[in-house]
Amino acid sequence: MTLSLPLSTANSPFIDLGDIAEVRPGHCTDTFNLCVKQAGKADARAKVAEGGGGRGESEVALPEGVKMPRELCFSLIFREGERAPLDLVAEDAGIRDMWVDALSHLVVTIKSLGQQQEYEM
Repeated sequence: MTLSLPLSTANSPFIDLGDIAEVRPGHCTDTFNLCVKQAGKADARAKVAEGGGGRGESEVALPEGVKMPRELCFSLIFREGERAPLDLVAEDAGIRDMWVDALSHLVVTIKSLGQQQEYEM
């Protein structure tokens, strides 16, 4: 199965679902962690400048001012050597959960089918 996404991260604009090792909800990749770290530094500067305040832990403020709440983020982790993780932000938590659940189910199903084919050979 192939999921068609307009991506330029690889030579092909398509993702083979068999290449996905796992689907991770939240900020669980190096890229998201870097954003969290940068947001933390920006928060510390803002607290000093404003004399307090701050955001909840679930949001990440990027340098461009874009917010990425943890509950809207998820990542596709690919098999070793296939491609770098694909970090995504959904419009709302319901849509994020739908994508995570559906893709996780497909990944498990595809792995099961592969194991079944190996067993039958």
